[in-house]
Amino acid sequence: MKLIEQKNHAQRDQDQGTEQPAAAATAVAGLRIDDIEHRRLRLQDRDYAAIHAITTANRPTPFLYRQIPPKWRYGACNSAQLCRTQAQVGWDFNPVILAGCAALATIYFAAYYGTGAHREKQWHFWPRAITFLFADVVLLLALISPLDPLGETRLFSAHMVQHLLLLEVVAPLWVLGLPVPVAQRLLRLPALSRIEKRLRDPRIAWPIGFFTLALWHIPYFYDLALSADGTHALEHLCFLLSAFVFWWPVVSPLASHRMPTVTSVLYLFSRMTANLMLGVVVIALPVGAYAAYAHRVLPLPFGLTPYTDKELGGYLMWLPTLLIDVAAVPLFLVLLLKPAVLPSQTLPEVTNPAAPAAFHG
Repeated sequence: MKLIEQKNHAQRDQDQGTEQPAAAATAVAGLRIDDIEHRRLRLQDRDYAAIHAITTANRPTPFLYRQIPPKWRYGACNSAQLCRTQAQVGWDFNPVILAGCAALATIYFAAYYGTGAHREKQWHFWPRAITFLFADVVLLLALISPLDPLGETRLFSAHMVQHLLLLEVVAPLWVLGLPVPVAQRLLRLPALSRIEKRLRDPRIAWPIGFFTLALWHIPYFYDLALSADGTHALEHLCFLLSAFVFWWPVVSPLASHRMPTVTSVLYLFSRMTANLMLGVVVIALPVGAYAAYAHRVLPLPFGLTPYTDKELGGYLMWLPTLLIDVAAVPLFLVLLLKPAVLPSQTLPEVTNPAAPAAFHG
């Protein structure tokens, strides 16, 4: 009976376009997905296709997933190249990251004081400065804290938390923290003004924000991002830039460059719906879809299994977005209904020399 089931599973995987090494298939033919999740195993390169065979044998493979070529399912690189299970999960005070975050703060204050706006003692600068510095600190913690190596080597869900910090915290706070005089001065440059005018169109900003996220979560590109520090940094840079473009028409410091309140609400809720669909796709993927985690040593941290880790990561792709969008609606009603730059009230004695006599009797 077991031999018949094994042949059926092999035929099923052959129909789906997968190639299984005979040795790996024989070694794991009698195991269920629960056994792989709970046993302490270090997987070899040849076991990756076998993991996929067990996964598809124990739960139906989504139809759309079967249409993806195997090259795009299993990642860009050999799983051994992606394996970093020996790396310590701890703080990494990378001097490049530390210098980059310090440079961001320096450029921020230099740009503001370079406009000369500080001479007017504008009261609204420091709230924006604190907002920007908070985003800078969150960015620093997301990149040097144990969250980064944990997401690279052990937990898919930890990597999703890191992405959430970049997309939903750092990028929108950067936009909110941008001083109005700096934004006005930058947009006086003709080339930058033309680019900004095009990118703030929601028909362009929305696809840039969502499809950048979706692209990097295709297994091929996801594994490619984790194959080297350079590609991982490129992924994070793409997230930050695309999220900045996405949030700009929503919370731009310039009131004339924001969308109307109702449009902003629809803009965010449509993004939440798209993220929900993306999260459902991730949850439906087989456990072995992301080759970057094929060499994990079990058990995983926090009592998670490979399946629950992937499922939690799928929920993290849309549930926090929903909470942020719901919480943002009343803030938009307050923020978007008042201008970004308050008109300065000119005193009569400054513009009219005869005014002092009239005022002081």
